[in-house]
Amino acid sequence: MKFVINGCHSTSGGYDSASSTSERSDASTPRDDHSQTSPPRILKQHRPKFRCRGRNIHEDQGSFHRLRLPNLPPRPRDIAPTPADQLAAELIWCLNAAPGTGHDLHLWGASLGLIPPLLAQSVALQHATKLLTTTWSTIKRGYPRRAWLDAQLYDACLISLQQTLEQVFEDPTSKLTTTTTLAAQTLLQKVEIVCNDASVTHQSNHAAGLSAVISMGGCDQGFSELGLHLVFESFFTVLMGDVRRGKNSVFAEPAWSRALHNAMDVATSLKPKLLSRFYRFWLEVAVWPTLVRQLRQLHEGPSDTMLAAEVALRAQALLEYLDGLDKSVFAKAMELGSIVEVEKNAHNTNQTGRDDNDFTPTSYDFANYNLANFFRVHAFFTIIALRFLQCANTFLTPLSPYGGYTECGEQDQSCHSHSPKQQQQQQQQQLQSKILDFSRRLWQVYPYMRRRRPLELGGALPLVVAYEAGDGRQKALTCAALREVETGQDGPSPPPPPLAASVPWDEGAAIVAEAMALTGRSFVTHQDDGPIDCWDAQLQDMGSLDQSSDLFLWDLQGLGTDLGVEPALA
Repeated sequence: MKFVINGCHSTSGGYDSASSTSERSDASTPRDDHSQTSPPRILKQHRPKFRCRGRNIHEDQGSFHRLRLPNLPPRPRDIAPTPADQLAAELIWCLNAAPGTGHDLHLWGASLGLIPPLLAQSVALQHATKLLTTTWSTIKRGYPRRAWLDAQLYDACLISLQQTLEQVFEDPTSKLTTTTTLAAQTLLQKVEIVCNDASVTHQSNHAAGLSAVISMGGCDQGFSELGLHLVFESFFTVLMGDVRRGKNSVFAEPAWSRALHNAMDVATSLKPKLLSRFYRFWLEVAVWPTLVRQLRQLHEGPSDTMLAAEVALRAQALLEYLDGLDKSVFAKAMELGSIVEVEKNAHNTNQTGRDDNDFTPTSYDFANYNLANFFRVHAFFTIIALRFLQCANTFLTPLSPYGGYTECGEQDQSCHSHSPKQQQQQQQQQLQSKILDFSRRLWQVYPYMRRRRPLELGGALPLVVAYEAGDGRQKALTCAALREVETGQDGPSPPPPPLAASVPWDEGAAIVAEAMALTGRSFVTHQDDGPIDCWDAQLQDMGSLDQSSDLFLWDLQGLGTDLGVEPALA
């Protein structure tokens, strides 16, 4: 086979000079841009046997092809990659390096895979991404937690983010700038949490900044798919900030709820039904800061039975939604085998000798992390809603014009045959039984989440809200687990406590204070005069503490600001 390139060849008996000159002139003639980037074209292709100038060309004499090669663009390897390109390649490599392990960056959400194309648009996002990849590499190499965070990169990230935020507030109409800034904020916050550098004050500042950037353009701004993922991946941080500041969430407003629902309807990356259900779930629980604020108002004015009835009705509506979600998603997942209850056995004992199933005889295994996280967050908010209803019922006695409310959401007509004390105890027992059931769920999902460390970020608060329902051993295990979250992988886990274990009073009080603040049962301010608790001796009726309420109130005054807990427990 012989190739004739651009009409030039040295074979005799082929083409005449005029034809060759014509082909060469055609090859040298400038062509349009389309022809310069087009692939080589075969002008003529002769079959193995054909007739040329009165002669027969046989198969053993070969065939001839005439090709015209356009001016090709430079090879990709001849173009030097930009720093943003190199960083994008580094992030993509980290995303694919450790699937299904505790170093899997997909645990941090679907937004990371959409960030590389935007790196060239924002210096702050580049710094945040570089901090993330550097931290991930340090963790992957097994360094102690105190060495995970690069101080120099962290400072550069803070400076560039501050400068970008100033630009965003000057030009709030820049959608691209808002999205990249939100991405930089989200990455920085996650790195702080995994490095245990996220104090309560830092998280409050992050929540305020995230809320300001998201709500800056208004609910009609439109959301890109990356922006939509970032909003819901930072949703809990924003809600938690609203709870701490005692204000309603902007996402609980109908206009915002409609806008985000409409954005999810058109987002192609939300085709997985589970992820779409999870994001819509967040909009339903956006009422959480409002109920916390209203319960704090009830503690200030216990005689406001109208407000108590409103809290009870809102909590009941939330519980009905959560119950429907439990039946339609998680019960079905258990039937399909996506959620499996695993018996306690030697296989679940980790390398330190501690059994992951110490909380309960069984634990749950899941088909994927997203399902496990949804299951855990659902149980977390179910307990909170039950606590809301439990607390509101203490202000609604049979003597009030609104009656009492049971967990079924109906007025309990039998309450008139009992004393107010008996009515309250009956309702509390019914709700407490449900709280124990969902607390057990959180203990059963904990071993699965523990195996996703160190990048799994949501292990502390679910254990905090389940603490009150546990027995002595489970409370001791909760304290040990929270200490483990604080210390990370620096050392081996402590041995499991004995069956008759007890929790030190100061440590247990801090956890209970946090759980009460998350459910509106205590009012704590950030003022210099320290936390203010408005919860009274009703704790004794609920059995939340073994100590006297006077001792609890005395100890709470010494726990400092920021919800009365140490930063490690937040």
